[in-house]
Amino acid sequence: MPLPRRVWAPLPNTLIEGRRKPDLVLVAPGVQYREIKWNDIIAICEVKYKDSADLAKDVFSQLGDKANFIFSHQHNRSWLVGIQLCGTNIQLVVFTRGGNARTVTLDVYKNKKQLLNILSYLADAPAHDLGIDDDLWGTMGAIHWQGDRNAFELIGPLFISSGTTHHPYLN
Repeated sequence: MPLPRRVWAPLPNTLIEGRRKPDLVLVAPGVQYREIKWNDIIAICEVKYKDSADLAKDVFSQLGDKANFIFSHQHNRSWLVGIQLCGTNIQLVVFTRGGNARTVTLDVYKNKKQLLNILSYLADAPAHDLGIDDDLWGTMGAIHWQGDRNAFELIGPLFISSGTTHHPYLN
């Protein structure tokens, strides 16, 4: 059986580049054994001990905060999957550079098959299915794009995201 393309690494007490401490991050195999950088993160997960409205609001805000760091370090990132696990309830959040969307909440005990499908897919999906665009890359403050025929150098960011956590139901 082949190894997955990615593994979950627990980081409850580790600051990433001196900034934030995500509970779990999805990274390429082997990365979990060295200092993890924002560039390494494929997906993030925040965990709370129980399900409550206040904790769900906190974890959503924490995911959005970390999504901003990931977008600022990964110029080739179109979107990012975040997982919020509050008690036995799990919810996926997809962050884009312009906003977010969330799935319905699933109970991990009642929806075991869906949980395993989600975790397996995140661990083994192609990079472009997880919001990574290999045609974009950044060097020395510039962003480059390789299209079908031509390469371009962009002199500024494609998007500036400052509102990944705005959600009309949480205000």
